[in-house]
Amino acid sequence: MSVTATMLVTTLLTTVVAARWCLRHGRAALLPPLLLLMGGIGALDVLLVAACSLKFVDGAWFPVVVAAVLFSFMSTWARGSAALQAAVCAEQPPLAPFLAWLAQEPIQRTPRVAVYAVADADVVPPALTLNLRHYKVLHEATLVLSVAFADQPSVPDAERLRVAPLAPGVWRVALRYGFKEHPDVPAAVARVCAERGLAQPAGPDAVSYFLGRPLVAARPDSRLVPSLLGGGMSLGSKWAFAAMHRNARGAVDFYGIPRASAVELGAQVLI
Repeated sequence: MSVTATMLVTTLLTTVVAARWCLRHGRAALLPPLLLLMGGIGALDVLLVAACSLKFVDGAWFPVVVAAVLFSFMSTWARGSAALQAAVCAEQPPLAPFLAWLAQEPIQRTPRVAVYAVADADVVPPALTLNLRHYKVLHEATLVLSVAFADQPSVPDAERLRVAPLAPGVWRVALRYGFKEHPDVPAAVARVCAERGLAQPAGPDAVSYFLGRPLVAARPDSRLVPSLLGGGMSLGSKWAFAAMHRNARGAVDFYGIPRASAVELGAQVLI
């Protein structure tokens, strides 16, 4: 049953990918014969799945249960990550007013290059907010870094890096990688420093990387069962995501940042 179900899912996914390709490349005339062909194959797959479903109680239930468990973990991670990013962005002020305020405030500047990672480039990085709140200093060269992954295996070097000045001593750095590429943030930072005439990184202590490490917790008003109309995550799903987030691979290792140069600042975030 698992083989025939895999065939059916493969047919559905192939149909979606082929239809998107036709629409994206202006080949809408190919859609009717494509749907007719894949509909016939899909009908045959449905018959095969129906025939094999008679063996469900004889052991075919096991791969279905395993697939359901794996899907629940993946969907919990996806929905939890989206909820976490939305909660973090909701607590952070917009970047443009913050830069205007920063230009008027007599913030003490300290030498070195600082890199602040942020998921949404339009809001202030959480680590930057915490740094200013507790230490009242700003580095002479501050890079607001965002990393995005494209829906393609690799990204050409000419399209990988975008740098834009935001304020005196503050730049926005946008990196793009393909889903098969491993991000190398220190190499990109060294390139930015060379192009902008900043202090050249001469070792692991030449650049400071400030990363946010949110401590995920469920809201006190979370429901045991989410509303069918409102959606959202149940209390159990939030607890599961919080446990998964605590044990997930950190950004320091994922982005290839030297541990001696990384500073992780955390705060509790309710989802």
